[in-house]
Amino acid sequence: METPDLIAFASAGVAVLSLIANGMVVRRQLRLQTEEIRAAIDAETSRWCADVLQAFEAASTRLDEIAAGHAASASGARTAALAERFSTLADIGRLYFPNFEPESRGGEKPAAFRGDRQPAIDAVLFAYDVACNLDALTPEQAREALKLLFDTRRLLISEVLIARDPRRLEVLNPKAEKTYREAVKDETRQIWPLVRRLEEIGVTPRAFNEHASSRVKRA
Repeated sequence: METPDLIAFASAGVAVLSLIANGMVVRRQLRLQTEEIRAAIDAETSRWCADVLQAFEAASTRLDEIAAGHAASASGARTAALAERFSTLADIGRLYFPNFEPESRGGEKPAAFRGDRQPAIDAVLFAYDVACNLDALTPEQAREALKLLFDTRRLLISEVLIARDPRRLEVLNPKAEKTYREAVKDETRQIWPLVRRLEEIGVTPRAFNEHASSRVKRA
């Protein structure tokens, strides 16, 4: 092989190696950027969850008062403010927990409200239903509602933990992403026993009357 041919061959080899190296760098950069975006979303989700838990604590405090037979002053205003707080938190939460399968139902609704809710939003709306009915609860109902709110709080925390699972960051691993989605589906079965128990103590869960939420039809 003559010298010019060797030079051309070597140049071609260097070009191929450079292309491969550049491809590896680009993939690594994309992965890092994706993980940075997810980390930022996780941080925002954690702050949202903290706000929701504070609202849960406020609702629990009011339920404790009712269970003890204490009629707090300006209770109507407190109840309305608490219900509005949960409603707002549910709307904000849809940014982090968007509905499943928006094409499946609710085509006449705004985009964020089509499809089936994720269980994290179910948990907040469950608390909203409890808050809307606070002033009508008897002490016995308040004690039962307090237990339900505790269980709903645990559901919320579990859902946020699933969403923030570090294994989900394996975005280039289809199996990991599928496992994450399947875990979310499984968690959706936990809200309906709580809804039925809420009905049993005489509270109408308005946020759950129209559709079976999160893929699971009511028994």
